[in-house]
Amino acid sequence: MAHIKQYLSDNDISLYRFAKDADISYPVVYNIVNGKKDIKNCSYYVVEKLSHALHMDIAVFVDLCNPRDHFQTFRSEQKHLIKRKGELQYLIEVLENDEIQKAWDEHKKLEAIYLLAMTDYITNKNNIDNCTKYQTIRQYKPDRLIYPADVELEAKLDKNDNSKERALKNAIPEFLSFNIVEGGEI
Repeated sequence: MAHIKQYLSDNDISLYRFAKDADISYPVVYNIVNGKKDIKNCSYYVVEKLSHALHMDIAVFVDLCNPRDHFQTFRSEQKHLIKRKGELQYLIEVLENDEIQKAWDEHKKLEAIYLLAMTDYITNKNNIDNCTKYQTIRQYKPDRLIYPADVELEAKLDKNDNSKERALKNAIPEFLSFNIVEGGEI
């Protein structure tokens, strides 16, 4: 399910109401929300009207419509930050800057739970108590497993799920509790 579809559902906004509020035809809105039309191929005018109908910044709206691209980049960036700063400095900065809540408030639920899973992973690995601040966010779980892009691609090219099964078998439990398949060394 695309982020935008989840956002509309979470906020009890029907496609009809969204289309009407944006003054954009229902078929166009339907195709964008259901991933049949790439938001990158829409005119600025359409994107602006849709984002304004939801009272959000255009960049946030575009991210909601392209969760896969954005999330894979985000995932990679977090791993690079950890390598550059070290696990404990990364953990301190994420928690002190309240990055988890900021992502959640920007409707970036995958990013929020990824950060939460990462903080759980680092704290468990270093025998530090887990942060208990984010109980509401901990209750969120995507309705399907989220695999790394390379695993998804391998499964598609091989026309089987062997790569997904391997990744799932080696998944880090702190991430898997949020339906995120993350493995290997962080």
